Amino acid sequence: MIKFLVFQVIGIFKPIYRQARQSDMRIVAQKSAGLAAQNFMISMAAINYDTCPMEGFDSLRIKKILHLPARSEINMILGCGIREEQGVYGERFRVPFEEVYFKI
Repeated sequence: MIKFLVFQVIGIFKPIYRQARQSDMRIVAQKSAGLAAQNFMISMAAINYDTCPMEGFDSLRIKKILHLPARSEINMILGCGIREEQGVYGERFRVPFEEVYFKI
């Protein structure tokens, strides 16, 4: 609490990162991990691999499988691999670019 108040007072006089609570740091860590995952996904695409970010997984089971501490947090799981041209559940398709993006 004292650290939070000190940052608030210093912030009155000069620019400083004021969100110094534990919950604020958790949010910053989650956002940073998401940006790192995005960079990883772009890098994989550059070497012709496909990726799929997944949320909504059984984090307790994943922590157990990976031998992670119970208090650790998992931002997302990324599936990586080379695509099957015929698709897994049927033929793959992509919506035409012109139907998705419009110049304003």
